[in-house]
Amino acid sequence: MSSQRLWLAVGGVASAAALLYYLLRDDDGEETGQRRGGSSSGGDRPSTQRAERLDTDDLDEEERKALAEVSKKGYYHGRPKSKAGAGSEGPVSIGGGSTAEQPRRRADFDDFQKKWDRFDDDKFVRELEK
Repeated sequence: MSSQRLWLAVGGVASAAALLYYLLRDDDGEETGQRRGGSSSGGDRPSTQRAERLDTDDLDEEERKALAEVSKKGYYHGRPKSKAGAGSEGPVSIGGGSTAEQPRRRADFDDFQKKWDRFDDDKFVRELEK
């Protein structure tokens, strides 16, 4: 019985040591990097990003100009300028009317909302409960 406990303890220690080795090892060796997908510079660790040269032979002149601008400035500035409407300083009102004419509550123009707003009245609810 005591030899079984001894072997169980030895197996537990060996398992713990193997787990620690697996978790804490360095992946700098060429052999482990090749098994994981070819790169021997760190295995699962993120590598530094490298610039990739694009093939620009099939681009037309306009696309090459845009690409040169992006390369120079870091991002594209060629979007069209926004135009203000008819000399106004702020946004143009869609309705065209003043705000005094507009209803203040949704129930003023929405019959469905008006139906459900009745349930906020305790007198109406008591009548329904009877």
